[in-house]
Amino acid sequence: MKNVIVSGFVILFCMYISNCSNPTEPPSEEIQNNYAPLNVGDVRQVIRQYDSSTTLYRIIYNTKRQDGKNAFAIELTVGTQTPDTGYFFINNGFYMITNLNSGSDPLNPFEEQIIAEINPTDGDRFVNLVDYPDTFFLAAKYYQLRSTICGTFNNVLGFISTFQHAGVPDTNLISFYAKHIGYIGTYSHILSLNYDVAYIKVGNKEYGTLWPAKNLSPILKTTKQSNRQLIANYFIKE
Repeated sequence: MKNVIVSGFVILFCMYISNCSNPTEPPSEEIQNNYAPLNVGDVRQVIRQYDSSTTLYRIIYNTKRQDGKNAFAIELTVGTQTPDTGYFFINNGFYMITNLNSGSDPLNPFEEQIIAEINPTDGDRFVNLVDYPDTFFLAAKYYQLRSTICGTFNNVLGFISTFQHAGVPDTNLISFYAKHIGYIGTYSHILSLNYDVAYIKVGNKEYGTLWPAKNLSPILKTTKQSNRQLIANYFIKE
């Protein structure tokens, strides 16, 4: 079975693409005012609860995919490691990871993966991997309030990642998003997949304080490939 990245902010960056375009026009209001805002200059620092290691995300510029659709380049830095870059965009009401260039998969040529809805409703349910309905799916649940390292947020939705295994649903993690703020943390029964936001800059507003950069615990350190996947909080299965 092909590898799948499941949404959560395991924050994951598996769309490592070396081809970058030049910056283009600024984002629209639709991209700013929802549960997954995208603004060039936004910053988000996430702390893994297990070892207090840090992951920093920065939206660095606008670009376009090969098919002309607008996308955003996001730089991901785990601890003090060399940053990686991935690409996100909004399509049909969903916040998604994407490649910039088309590949060979006829069902999903840009390897799009849904992370969240931009304007979710409690009870919404959708698949994670575009055009592969037998993979992970996400369900939205309204949590109202959630406390984080950098403060308490209201109007919070959790996106519950679940995988059907032998007909039995297996819930892996819940990724939390606050309205107009975006991703604020992930909860999982797997200790090393619990994350909390320490600092957010979205638009002209700031929340919390940046922590000193800290690398992953040597015991749990993973490959650079899986470290890149830390921007949308995902969980990889085969």
